[in-house]
Amino acid sequence: MVSLPCMKLVLILLFLVWGGESTPPSDMDPGHVSLQGTVLESGTSEPIPGATVYIEDLNLKVFTDFDGNFSLENLQPGKYTLRVSFPSFTEKTLKSVEIVAGSNSLLVAL
Repeated sequence: MVSLPCMKLVLILLFLVWGGESTPPSDMDPGHVSLQGTVLESGTSEPIPGATVYIEDLNLKVFTDFDGNFSLENLQPGKYTLRVSFPSFTEKTLKSVEIVAGSNSLLVAL
């Protein structure tokens, strides 16, 4: 028979591995959507790492990775204003970007 302290340890480890989530991950929720995209230099189509992608309506900011890619998760469907910027490039404002249920893609040239 397993001792009580040993059983507690097993339960704690299971909880830690399982994560204690009682709800499905938010990407499974049909009300939440994601937006992925790439920021490129308009003249050369080279990726711009470290560019800022800002959703004004949500006060949410992310930066592009080494390949110019960005990802925003757990958004609500709707229309948003995005500002994309990088030093020495002209900032681009995209108004009324519609984000719908599921995964959305965006390509921005600065």
